Amino acid sequence: MPLHEKQLYHQVHPLKLATDITAQVVSLYFFWTHTIWLGVLTMLLPPIIISTIMLSTMNFSRIKASAVGRYLKWSMTPAMEALRLAGTLPMVFGAWFHQPLFIIIGLLMILFGWLRGLIFPRRGRTDAGLA
Repeated sequence: MPLHEKQLYHQVHPLKLATDITAQVVSLYFFWTHTIWLGVLTMLLPPIIISTIMLSTMNFSRIKASAVGRYLKWSMTPAMEALRLAGTLPMVFGAWFHQPLFIIIGLLMILFGWLRGLIFPRRGRTDAGLA
């Protein structure tokens, strides 16, 4: 499997999701307490490390062949990946300035990046790519 496909399909592996979510929550705590260097380290290092290990050692063929893999192939565009990444900014801002509304806005941006294909399925596809 080419690297660009591995990069796409590894995003939904439970280990990657758990690492990303945990790193985000922990980093928001550090940003909330104004410990910027720990916030940045916990936000960036665990996801980079786990992605590097996963991409170099794992096979994602089962994910690619699954309904989730088919959904990712057509819905996870570079724009949606950028939106998910951009959603981190309001979350960090909200944590730093103790504004939960911005954390919620960032979370909604990230969720929309993941779920856009389900919210707005392509015309002519009744299964939203999941069958």
